[in-house]
Amino acid sequence: MGDFLKIFDRKSTIDNEYTVLSSTNSGMEYRQGRISSNSNKGYKIIEIGDLVLSPQNLWLGNININNLSVGLVSPSYKTFKFINVNPGFIRSQLKLERMLWNYKSVSTQGASVVRRNLELDGFYKIKLLVPKHNEQSQLEKLFTTIDNLITLHQRKLNLLQEQKKGLLQKMFV
Repeated sequence: MGDFLKIFDRKSTIDNEYTVLSSTNSGMEYRQGRISSNSNKGYKIIEIGDLVLSPQNLWLGNININNLSVGLVSPSYKTFKFINVNPGFIRSQLKLERMLWNYKSVSTQGASVVRRNLELDGFYKIKLLVPKHNEQSQLEKLFTTIDNLITLHQRKLNLLQEQKKGLLQKMFV
């Protein structure tokens, strides 16, 4: 990972300079209504395509590439720029079981079983197989197409499940 990432720490100097974002296990989110303080001065500024991770919850999958907008994230997050690699290609690998195991193995247990703290040197040593740049772009397109198909079929499945519920309710009325 260290060959592909450069840590950065650009912080906001005024309140509400950008929208506040949050990195979660399920992806990036707008953080409306969940801000714990009145000020977001000193939050990290991230751009689209930047890598954001929670050093305490990385092993649970809290690692994302910002796909929402230029925004602010809590100073507790680690933020990185990609170098010499296509972020879209890397996105598909970030939450694989193998990667979650790697994140866990380079983290030390904290005060509770759930809290594990990332050791950055170990994180940088995690190995990724990365093809040439033109192949990365082709694979990104393929992975994006597959993700879109999965989303489409998941929506269709959800709709059919709702229809089934409705039909079962009518049947027993």
